[in-house]
Amino acid sequence: MDTARADILAARDHLRKQGWIAPRNESFRHLPPPGLENWLQGPTDGTASGCDAPLLAGAGWTLHPVGNAPQGSVQARWLDAQDPVQRAELFADLPQPGNGDAAPFAWAHRALCRQGLRLRVQATPGKTGPDQRTVWLQLRHQPRAEAEAPLLVLEVEDGVRCVLIETHEREAAQCGRGVAQNLHAHIRLGTGATLQHLRIAAPGPQDRMAHHVHARLAPHARYEQALVATGSLYHLQRTTLDLHGYHAAAHAAGLLLASGTALEQQVHTVHHTAHTTSQVEALALASGSARMVANAHTRIAPGADEAAVRQRLTGIPLAGQPGWCCAHTWKSCTTRCRPRTVPPGGPA
Repeated sequence: MDTARADILAARDHLRKQGWIAPRNESFRHLPPPGLENWLQGPTDGTASGCDAPLLAGAGWTLHPVGNAPQGSVQARWLDAQDPVQRAELFADLPQPGNGDAAPFAWAHRALCRQGLRLRVQATPGKTGPDQRTVWLQLRHQPRAEAEAPLLVLEVEDGVRCVLIETHEREAAQCGRGVAQNLHAHIRLGTGATLQHLRIAAPGPQDRMAHHVHARLAPHARYEQALVATGSLYHLQRTTLDLHGYHAAAHAAGLLLASGTALEQQVHTVHHTAHTTSQVEALALASGSARMVANAHTRIAPGADEAAVRQRLTGIPLAGQPGWCCAHTWKSCTTRCRPRTVPPGGPA
């Protein structure tokens, strides 16, 4: 039995039965995403099809050194999601899409995903604690097709310090037409691991782009994301931060730039355990007829005592008449937590 084909058909059948993002979906009411057919077949704007780019042309994920910085012990596997054995390895231990507010994106990703990269950053043999050197990595991604669903799985082992530079900057020579890209990245940080993650996403003006970053933190792990993103026909940057371990800390900061285009950043944080810290900051600079949304949602689970939450979202019009919304949501399900900063409510 072709299990890869069966998984793809099951995802498509789920989408057929459950449908796409509903108009009443609160997470996407400010900037609704294009219809499902865009994410499975490519932009439906009448442009000609045929935008496949070969791997040897630099399309897909490519891993590059960063100057003379130490590369450490890194395992990298490029996997074919259409091969049953490789697909099983690629999706191993990843959660099922489920039925959350962004689940249709995840089901569409399962239905279309053709390639993926799994990275594992290991400790330097013979080195422990402060003796560990910081590992530097650079990932670049160029689109391969008019509709694609790239996958990245990154695991940082216990106690490892890592810096990752991830860039998505379009080159017309790769694919000169508008593309629809539904990218998912799953990041796992072991106990005491640290990841500084710089993300640069600069799509073409006619692109439809949705990037979903899922970060899961073990005890004493620290994740810091710095995002620089520009607008396009539709551009969503959504980060989910799961603080599962005691004293885990996450910080997401975004610089959003748009002129006559659309751009949205969502950061969803869940404090699962006590003594966890999260911070979300966004600066949206808009001009022309740009449409921009910065959305921070934080939940503190029962028993997550002494959780610390900070949110700061700012929108500044530069010229023209842009429209934007900065939305804070902060929910506590325990009466014993004492957040350092209670965020303001309502749009800015």
